[in-house]
Amino acid sequence: MRAFILTLFLFGMMLVVATDEASAQQPDRPLKILNKPNAKTDGDCGRNGSGRVVLRVTFDKTAVVTTIEELELSPCRTFNRNAIKAARAIKFQTAVKDGESITVSKMIEYKYEIF
Repeated sequence: MRAFILTLFLFGMMLVVATDEASAQQPDRPLKILNKPNAKTDGDCGRNGSGRVVLRVTFDKTAVVTTIEELELSPCRTFNRNAIKAARAIKFQTAVKDGESITVSKMIEYKYEIF
């Protein structure tokens, strides 16, 4: 009986060590954007013109966009608001470092041209 329990214990320890080694051997993976919705332009942006919005978006390790910082805004306020809404709806795969999901900030750009 003791030999059986000792065998089970040793097998369990080997399993734990193998699992730790497997997670440590997981390759690092960068953030991957799966779906970036477009920002809509409205009639408020005029009949002719163009604009660009640059945002710093924080992609949290829990797979949620948490913070959006406005770095550069276009002349069209409606487009700016729509760009922020679109950035909040980005779907992504988290970045992984040393087997753990990590939070990453990345610059995201939206442009429009009306002619």
